[in-house]
Amino acid sequence: TEWNRTLSKPFATLDDYVESFTSWLSHRQDLFSEEAQADFLEGLVTDYLLEVRGTILNHLKEANVSPESWHEQSVLDSVNDILSRDIEYLDNLDDLEGLNEKWADSRYATLLTPISSAIEYVFDDVPRDSVSDSKYKEITRRILFKRIYAGKYDAKIAFVGYGERDIYPRHTWVDFQGVVGDKPRLVRDTIVITPDFDCSLRTHAQDEAIHTFLRAYHSSFLNVARNVQSETLDLLKSKASEMISESDTKAYLEAIETIRSERAEVLRDAFSKASDEDFVDPFTSTLSGLPSTSLGKMAENLIELQILRQSSQAIQDTVGGPVDVAVITLDKGFQWFRHKTLDDLWGDI
Repeated sequence: TEWNRTLSKPFATLDDYVESFTSWLSHRQDLFSEEAQADFLEGLVTDYLLEVRGTILNHLKEANVSPESWHEQSVLDSVNDILSRDIEYLDNLDDLEGLNEKWADSRYATLLTPISSAIEYVFDDVPRDSVSDSKYKEITRRILFKRIYAGKYDAKIAFVGYGERDIYPRHTWVDFQGVVGDKPRLVRDTIVITPDFDCSLRTHAQDEAIHTFLRAYHSSFLNVARNVQSETLDLLKSKASEMISESDTKAYLEAIETIRSERAEVLRDAFSKASDEDFVDPFTSTLSGLPSTSLGKMAENLIELQILRQSSQAIQDTVGGPVDVAVITLDKGFQWFRHKTLDDLWGDI
């Protein structure tokens, strides 16, 4: 709303609106306190480093390295090799919009307090030496300007439509990943619609209840099935260690791990195939024969299903309020099927 008040005239293209917004946001340091920025940075770095720590501990476990051996140079070298590979991974990622390595170098010293807190918190129980510490700094410096998945810190802002001179509509979204050193962390992607472009509707609000209804299963159920399957294989491995000779155990355990990786994909495909055959395909076939008014009513019901899901389970609201529904046809163009202002009008008559 504050940015909208700064607009005095229409822009030529949709991208001009995006540029205006990102530029405005970059000059509004008053919106994000230093304390909030420090807390965000510490959380962002901590979450990323915990993934690195998990990789290190898994490596040590698979190599049967006990804590008593962590001081040995060969162990430290293996850990540092993992850190070096992670640095290479970060180097191959794209930079965030408007941020780069030169900027990170200039600001790193001023951001060291939350970064150091994250490093000490995460790596207090893994092999560590001066080489590791230098690599931790290299990793965290790259986190400042690299396009990493920020997960819970993301906010998506969509710009959809036309500029004054645009012929075809555009769809640009900006992933806003917090503020560090008074600089917004932004990722931008754009879709340009042309006559050759296959279009579909895309929602930026929460829609998992709608997907669950259409597919007849929630994605979390697939994760549960995978976990149960994995636990079953672990039990088989444990039993095999007790019943099979030591010389045969290694080959058997390797076979179990191969099965684990293969069956996870098979399980996902089986869920998807059953869902398509028994629910999705019959549903879409039915849609093709429905009149436009019935389709409008169905769209309204699906949105209300998501609203019910949120209100009944205390989920953060991203969908709610009156539901407006429009029908677009080739012969009649755009027509409101249901609209709150029309409802008010009918109520006054």
